[in-house]
Amino acid sequence: MVEKILIPFVVKSAEPLASKLGEKAADKIENLYNTIKSKFSSDSNTAKNLEKFEKNPEGYKAVIEDNIKEKFDEDPSFKETILNLAKEIQKEPSVTVYLEKLEGDEIIGQDIAGTMKSGSSDVTIRESKGKKIVGQQVQNMGD
Repeated sequence: MVEKILIPFVVKSAEPLASKLGEKAADKIENLYNTIKSKFSSDSNTAKNLEKFEKNPEGYKAVIEDNIKEKFDEDPSFKETILNLAKEIQKEPSVTVYLEKLEGDEIIGQDIAGTMKSGSSDVTIRESKGKKIVGQQVQNMGD
């Protein structure tokens, strides 16, 4: 569960995260990530795995999941903290769109006509052909 929240964060860390997810959600995810990173820093093996996860999130998500479970077993208060942070993040509105093997003149994964004030949105378009392919259109983000 936790690694599913972290992957979009790590992948988008090069971009201004708040502009994609909203300030509130971005702060919560960053807090979750920093809490895990702090816990992992005391163990060189898990710290190295986290570095690899940052470079290849999909390839190392199972490893990070195992490392998190190990730390949960070792430290119940860490587990409680992480699960509470994850629950808070999941309260934020979230939309996931996955489109595959589409053909057409115009393909739009998601079109948000109003203001997206908080939450997250993820659009994946694979193996599709069109004159114009747009993952996401958002009229206004933020407050």
